[in-house]
Amino acid sequence: MRLPVLPIALVVGAVSLLAGCATPTALAAAPEPTVTASAMQAAAAPTASAEEPTTSEAITNVLAADEPAQQQVDTWLATAPAPPGAVRLEAAPAVAFGSYTGWPCQPTASAVAFWSLSGVDMRETVTWLQEHTPDGLVTWGGLPPENGVEYSAASVTYSPGRDSMDGIVYTVLPHDDGVLLRAEIGAVPDWADCTAPEGSVWGPPGMG
Repeated sequence: MRLPVLPIALVVGAVSLLAGCATPTALAAAPEPTVTASAMQAAAAPTASAEEPTTSEAITNVLAADEPAQQQVDTWLATAPAPPGAVRLEAAPAVAFGSYTGWPCQPTASAVAFWSLSGVDMRETVTWLQEHTPDGLVTWGGLPPENGVEYSAASVTYSPGRDSMDGIVYTVLPHDDGVLLRAEIGAVPDWADCTAPEGSVWGPPGMG
């Protein structure tokens, strides 16, 4: 799978960064199986009108993505790490995550999965994810050092590289006596269109 070379256009004043996270909320700084197929995603840059994924295990957003991209999504979906004790959910929990990943390249094959964990907090879960990066991927995101601030959510991304537009984006959400964990997975065909609007550059997945 290719890692797209992203165009960077210099404009007077500043270069805007379009992050791959639609409807962003206050994630930490530094920064749904009822199995159903989702509707095809419009071949345009992600906007707030895009729908939040609600299926678990089903491959969604496939469009005309080629077989290698589909296989990559299947592989990442089957092997996505989850902490010990995590229970895979068959559908999206009735909780609003508040944000979701807008995959900028068209088409992108994608999927989403959910887990619940009891007896752990958000920081423990984020740390576990950071320490269990799959082979061949890099990790970024997480939480700042302990500073007395309580965060409403956090994200951790696994991706083939810093310039890649695909990978696994985890969102960790405090819930009851533990956390909810969502993994959004996307794989980009070699021929996909990853063009950013003039004067902008796409940010990495999950870095909204």
